[in-house]
Amino acid sequence: MSQDVIALTPRMPDVKTLLAALHAGGPDLRVNQVGGGAVAQLCTEDGQLLVSVEAPRYLQAPGETERLPGPGARTDAPVWWTEVRASTTSPP
Repeated sequence: MSQDVIALTPRMPDVKTLLAALHAGGPDLRVNQVGGGAVAQLCTEDGQLLVSVEAPRYLQAPGETERLPGPGARTDAPVWWTEVRASTTSPP
């Protein structure tokens, strides 16, 4: 199973900072890029996926931040949408 987290921010997240945060997960973990660089993954040495971070997307259309995640997530556009998916299973 996985747990999804969506961050809506007024400024684009700094990609280098995001990658540094993933790498800080531990010296025995690896940071990979997939999807032509559109997704960064934090994996164990044996390749088990722990966390993936999609490239931030810029939402400019009014109402998009309410439509996409659902009611109650309203914020004024434009914003940057960053999605993180984490495994809920712990590595062996």
